[in-house]
Amino acid sequence: MKNTIVIATDIHDFTADSIIPLLEERVDNVVRFNFSSAAMDMVYASEIGSDSSQTSIYIENSNRHINTGDIKSIWWRKPEHIIFPEDFEDNHLQFARKEIFQYISGVFQSADAFWISNPDKIFSASRKVEQLKRAKKFGFSIPETLFTTSIDSLVPFYNRFNGKIIYKVMSGPFLGLSPNDRARMVDSLEELGAPLITKTTPVSEQALLSFGERQFVPCLFQQYIEKKYEIRLTIVGNKVFPAAIFSQENEQTKVDWRDYSVTTRYETVDIPAELEKKCVDFMRSYGLEYSAMDFVVTPNDEYVFLENNPNGQFSFIENAVPELEISKAIVDLLVNPPS
Repeated sequence: MKNTIVIATDIHDFTADSIIPLLEERVDNVVRFNFSSAAMDMVYASEIGSDSSQTSIYIENSNRHINTGDIKSIWWRKPEHIIFPEDFEDNHLQFARKEIFQYISGVFQSADAFWISNPDKIFSASRKVEQLKRAKKFGFSIPETLFTTSIDSLVPFYNRFNGKIIYKVMSGPFLGLSPNDRARMVDSLEELGAPLITKTTPVSEQALLSFGERQFVPCLFQQYIEKKYEIRLTIVGNKVFPAAIFSQENEQTKVDWRDYSVTTRYETVDIPAELEKKCVDFMRSYGLEYSAMDFVVTPNDEYVFLENNPNGQFSFIENAVPELEISKAIVDLLVNPPS
């Protein structure tokens, strides 16, 4: 009988810290797999052939075994970079990390288990170009958007909106951190600090002039959408948890609400049933079981889709609005997955 629930994450994941006790109240065999420890605290064994197909992982620092045949559910929470000894040769790090990740992800993918959510599907849902095109097909209102490396494209776009455009990153917002630093970094959003986050940024005329004729890296620019407030809409299975973020009450959060030097007000909010269904259908189109979607509500009460975070944070919402029982929904889904 399958009775093991695996949380694939990192040693500094405070969200997993809070969820695991809730799981342990419901089931006996909960195993935390910290990717940052994958090189130094794990022993692996897989034999695949005509007479055998056994795969197991032994976690030395907690004296736990994981056998793929026993796995019921996997929560692909926040696997981060793998830490190696400080004297490990730098020119071997990238190769070693890829080899370990290739093996571990293959082990878990070979398990006949329920996922929140499968990492291949998370990766597919994270591509901003495709995501925006899909959102438009689903009937969401989206900001006018430009991806470009060319000043010849950027200037007309800038002028079209009278300079009211923003720049945002397409991948992770963290710059200047080594893989080992990132693996050791806490995931509590309040503790990250502004210097580590590349925020959504208004494009000034000076920034436009410094863009240069051609960039080597494509950049994402969008029409700036005027806000009444914002919504973080978290979906777990078929359950929807919308929270209003009153970002316009503080100057520091008007463009990007991720400024934790000020106190931002969060509340539960009702959204139209049609929008709620559309969001669940959008998530399901990727084969996901979890998403955190961001919307702007305009002064005219229009809902504008910004992005879908297929593995986005939720603890900061739940801490601010405890009646949104997101953690309980995740535990329920892991313990009693759909058949």
